Amino acid sequence: MDFHWKYGFLFLFLAAVTSGCREASLCQIEEEKLVALLSDIHVAEAGLTKISGREKDSIAQALYAQVFAIHQVSQTTLDSCLAILKKNPIEMERIYNKVVKNLENRKEDEEAGIRNEHKR
Repeated sequence: MDFHWKYGFLFLFLAAVTSGCREASLCQIEEEKLVALLSDIHVAEAGLTKISGREKDSIAQALYAQVFAIHQVSQTTLDSCLAILKKNPIEMERIYNKVVKNLENRKEDEEAGIRNEHKR
């Protein structure tokens, strides 16, 4: 899967965020947890790009439910947090820069793991 497509999902996800509260400090998700959660959501979305039809919706629901369960955060809480961040674009950009860096690090780690597997 082309890693640049993930950046496209990042942009689309940012554009789709709905309106909300006033201050970034009202977000109920700690920053590190938010970065990890958003990273996992983007990985899930990237995985869904190769799937179509009815099964895509059911797989998407299962994936999102799993991501939210792993991070112990509800969709509503994430939506509220993203709405708050939308009102503070500088903070949103800072958070998403961390998400992008996290995804880049994951890709590098995955590639290093694959290279190590081939050396064995």
